[in-house]
Amino acid sequence: MNVLEKQLLGGDRAFEFLNIRTDGVTPIPGKSKEDVRRDFAAGLLSRSDALQMLGYEDEGISERADAEYKIDWQPNTLSSSTESGRFIDFEELDGKEWGDRSIYLIQRSNAGDLFAVGYENEEVAEEAYLTIAPLNGYLGIEEITSDSERSDSLRLDRNYVRDSRGRFARVAGNSQPKEVVALDRINSKTNIAQLKAIADKHGIAVPKSAHKRESWRQAIKSHPEGSPYFEKKPRAKSPIPGKRKSSLEQRIFQTDFSDHKQIIFLGKFLASEHIKSSEPSEEELQAMESRNEFGKKAQAALKARNTKEANKYINSFHKAEKKYEALASERKQALVIEHQNLKDAIAKHHGLSPSVKNAMAESVVYDLPKASPKEIKEIKDHLAEFYGLSGGKGAVSYVEHSSDRAFANEQQSLINVGNKTNKEIIFHELGHHVEYNSSSVQSAARDWVKSRATSQTPAKLSDLTGSKTYGNDEIALPDSFISAYVGKVYAHGSTEVLSMGVEHLAEPKKMIYLHQQDIEHFHFTIGALLNAN
Repeated sequence: MNVLEKQLLGGDRAFEFLNIRTDGVTPIPGKSKEDVRRDFAAGLLSRSDALQMLGYEDEGISERADAEYKIDWQPNTLSSSTESGRFIDFEELDGKEWGDRSIYLIQRSNAGDLFAVGYENEEVAEEAYLTIAPLNGYLGIEEITSDSERSDSLRLDRNYVRDSRGRFARVAGNSQPKEVVALDRINSKTNIAQLKAIADKHGIAVPKSAHKRESWRQAIKSHPEGSPYFEKKPRAKSPIPGKRKSSLEQRIFQTDFSDHKQIIFLGKFLASEHIKSSEPSEEELQAMESRNEFGKKAQAALKARNTKEANKYINSFHKAEKKYEALASERKQALVIEHQNLKDAIAKHHGLSPSVKNAMAESVVYDLPKASPKEIKEIKDHLAEFYGLSGGKGAVSYVEHSSDRAFANEQQSLINVGNKTNKEIIFHELGHHVEYNSSSVQSAARDWVKSRATSQTPAKLSDLTGSKTYGNDEIALPDSFISAYVGKVYAHGSTEVLSMGVEHLAEPKKMIYLHQQDIEHFHFTIGALLNAN
């Protein structure tokens, strides 16, 4: 195992990133502390899951663990050149409003050095937070700036990790951002400002007469401290042995699935790669505007009893309307294809073969005495399709029809399909089991509902919906969800967020509806289905 792999896959430093140490902590049976450290460092565990595996059973992040194993950050050891911002602990970022200001986080590198990370605007700062939050793997820091007076001002590049010589090796799967120049092997494209920063860093003297790039390169190359910059570095290996991680995989392993904002961010990332036709084109908007304009003119002509003018505008109206409807229909067809492609991308990511999905569906006990063989076959097909989208999560042992209202039962590993055995209902109830399988996603779903609610006081669903089918004990937090049922509150902590979301994945047109009515719920659903844990 090389240095880079050791940094990515193990070591106590991973848990110093986590803000806890593992001395004296008893892990769960069958899982050693080193296993937990390695899995966390490789991005296979979120912070909260790692804490739970080490014996901290509190929901979310254990306050006791934080208090007991807090690290002394010692921000005064850093350069004062970052005076435009303020030093804050990582935990202080939770719940912060991102503004157009510098935000500085303090992190530890693998060598134990302290670094500051600075961002100047809301969009970049938010992405930095989402990248840093789960603290998966190690983060590279850029030390080179064109301004020598601010050479200690550091910027984050999540694509690089520090190697044993203090250089930075690129993590497989990401391209280097244009605005970031990592400490890398010097080549013919390295500009004088960057070369000067390297020379200043190591105290390498360069003749004042040296004004060409090659003079700087040779001066640095001949110096013991500068020569490592000219060595060729091996390609960084993926944290997953034998497999290069794709951009999507990296984002998944960087996502803390107990944070609804990060789940939504992940879902938005994948959805944006496939859904391009959400907004009308300029041509479609112009056709709609022309149709409306000709309609108004036709009405005005009719009101003025100018039949000739009215007929002219009516003909123009119909032509514009025909063009508009054709363009709108074309966009709707494109949206159907794009949403189906998104479904296919989720299934492709999980990679369950048809034989595996079908075997999982066949292993279920079907207690459906009134169902025909054809109906049972359809139900099996629906289960197999859903398992492809969930990566096998949410699998059940029994499918029954014991009451007319559908439900899911975690303890008995079953779903009751109710009196309407259709794909949406089956997807809905299986969605509950996906949530049962992940306490992190369930916690994130509860937080999302609370963040959206217009009131933290639950109301009766019968009052919110006007439907008498709901009992007096069925309550929900009110908001403009796609359905008031999304805000339902359960005593045992479950939600209707994922179940109501995945039922729309039954058909592309249903997906389009959710996407248009509540895009945040749509992105949460997509992101939650990508959960690797």
